[in-house]
Amino acid sequence: MKEKILILGGTEFVGRLLVEALTKDKTKELFLFNRGRTNPNLFPEVTKIIGDRETDDIKKIKAQHWDYVIDFSSYYPASLQRTIDQLTKTVKKYIYISTISVYDFGTYIRGEKITEDFAKVTCTPEEAIDTTMRTYGKKKMACEHVLAKADWLNTIIIRPSIIYGKHDPTDRFYYWCRKIKKTNEVLIPNQGENKLTLTYADDMVRILLHAINENLPAGAYNCGTHLPVSFNQMLTWMNETCEESCAFFGMDQQTLKQEKVALPISVLCDLIIDSSKIKLASGLQFQSFENSVKTMMAYFEAENWPTCKVGISDQAQKDLISKIKTKAS
Repeated sequence: MKEKILILGGTEFVGRLLVEALTKDKTKELFLFNRGRTNPNLFPEVTKIIGDRETDDIKKIKAQHWDYVIDFSSYYPASLQRTIDQLTKTVKKYIYISTISVYDFGTYIRGEKITEDFAKVTCTPEEAIDTTMRTYGKKKMACEHVLAKADWLNTIIIRPSIIYGKHDPTDRFYYWCRKIKKTNEVLIPNQGENKLTLTYADDMVRILLHAINENLPAGAYNCGTHLPVSFNQMLTWMNETCEESCAFFGMDQQTLKQEKVALPISVLCDLIIDSSKIKLASGLQFQSFENSVKTMMAYFEAENWPTCKVGISDQAQKDLISKIKTKAS
């Protein structure tokens, strides 16, 4: 008999990539539970359970005995508890997608490695029902606590950093690729020396497949998929890939804040995410950041460089760089 996999979400970004991979596995039977609003026409061959997990719709999943549950869409501890309440002990693994935002970055010392045991944020009852992104990491931490209390459930928690890859709806990584491709001068945070540890979506999917198919021990795992790389190095690789010649102009975070400018992915600069635990436990080798940059630049080239939804416009960037030049002269 085929093993039954329930994916909560599954039609956007990493969930979409995972479903694409799992549909090739003929030993698995897939079911997607979501609201049917995001890319509803994807995966016509997969059974879909339409519902809102924040309502009694979640009771629909009780009709089946699941072997695996992969949870991309849980943001509130109360609804996660209601989800768990619908499951039986036949579930072999519950794989929960959390975030590195569960860590208390206010206690971070520059250069320190953030392991899975690093200090965590706390979540008040009011924050647990807050609907804004301001409390995103706190609510995810509260969800992790819910899973910890369900000690009968074999839970694997994945904590990615900022994720980049195909079908990314946020455009946070794409912003920098497009600026390199379309402008000759690029505004960067500070002087570009700050380090990044991101999560490549393709490698995250490999981790999830390993979690499903192999004997990955229960527990929480950081999921940064490359060694720390500076902004300058990332942009240089983008530059070299598209054979452009861009100049970089740094602006410190205080000035950026005064100018009311938020540059994508710069918020989590200089956080060294230690992902040695997942690498050791899985034995997986991830694609180098340089090669993933080349892959993504080629992908965006094929997509014909669509308009970017985040960051600042090319004209606003040009105006700020002019200020830097004037100040330096």
